[in-house]
Amino acid sequence: MIHLNSNQATVLNKSLRLSAIHYHQITVTRGIDTAWAEANCESVDTVKASAMLGYTAKSPGIAFYSAGSELQCQFRPDQPWASKDGKKPKYLTPIGEYDAFLPQHPTDKGYWDVEPLKLACWKINDHPYLLK
Repeated sequence: MIHLNSNQATVLNKSLRLSAIHYHQITVTRGIDTAWAEANCESVDTVKASAMLGYTAKSPGIAFYSAGSELQCQFRPDQPWASKDGKKPKYLTPIGEYDAFLPQHPTDKGYWDVEPLKLACWKINDHPYLLK
């Protein structure tokens, strides 16, 4: 059983993009900030997942969307299924897409613009670095 505190329930009610189970998986289990989860994630059924992937999805799951002009995405099925090589990947990428992308910043749509991002980075010997 999933237990949401009042703040989580309020956020969940404002955003119908994530089911209660997916909200819990992302924000509680994985520790992703609520604002980032809402900006980048959506619960999808098999029909939408199949359209997104370009092949038949065998399970509903969570869609993760990228920032930028070219919308990229990944899909995390609720029940992973075996691929041709017998592996069950946790995350699936649409046909012809890269398997990595930049997440959308919840409030700053220009976050990944190179020059402003360089100003926000740590600099070592005048070279910008992203640090955690």
